[in-house]
Amino acid sequence: FGYRTKMEFSFMDEGEQGLALAFHRRGRRHEMVELPHGCLLGPAATNAAALGIADQLWGLGVEADSLKTLVIREGVCTQCVVAALYVKDPDFPAEELNLAGLSGLTVLYSRPNTSDSVTTTVLREWGELGMTEQVHGMTLRYPFDGFFQNNLPVFEQALADLAEALSPVDMLMELYAGVGTIGLHVRDRAARILGVELDQEET
Repeated sequence: FGYRTKMEFSFMDEGEQGLALAFHRRGRRHEMVELPHGCLLGPAATNAAALGIADQLWGLGVEADSLKTLVIREGVCTQCVVAALYVKDPDFPAEELNLAGLSGLTVLYSRPNTSDSVTTTVLREWGELGMTEQVHGMTLRYPFDGFFQNNLPVFEQALADLAEALSPVDMLMELYAGVGTIGLHVRDRAARILGVELDQEET
């Protein structure tokens, strides 16, 4: 419990009880499961930030139909909490959101004709949106919407096992490298390491 550094919530209307965080039910995309206290897989600060944003949205009269997703990332080493709210309304009142408890916030308009949370227009950016993390003593930075391992203790154990099993070689290639965490961790096992990553924001 509490291990995930990234959570992605949806929303559902609960009438007079307000706007609730929700997940899509597995295998039933159009059915939602309410999360009145957040998710047990997310850290306390992540859940508190998500619930606080849901309360604010309800107070602003925002309905679930005008929202896509809320992505919250929490840094283990920095304990910073960054939120990205994807909305379906280009006139969403982004400036009215309170930023208490957040290190950074971005509100993004995403075209409603796609279910994916893809940015069409940035409506608001505030604070620090990049994430900083430490893995086996390495300090790494990545964008809020970039890929990074969500379970750092398990990832660090996997890296240690990999380094122990790997014999020295002339060259290693890390595909889908992201910020290059794996290649950097085993850099003493190869004369040359080549990282391949398509997304320029990740590198």
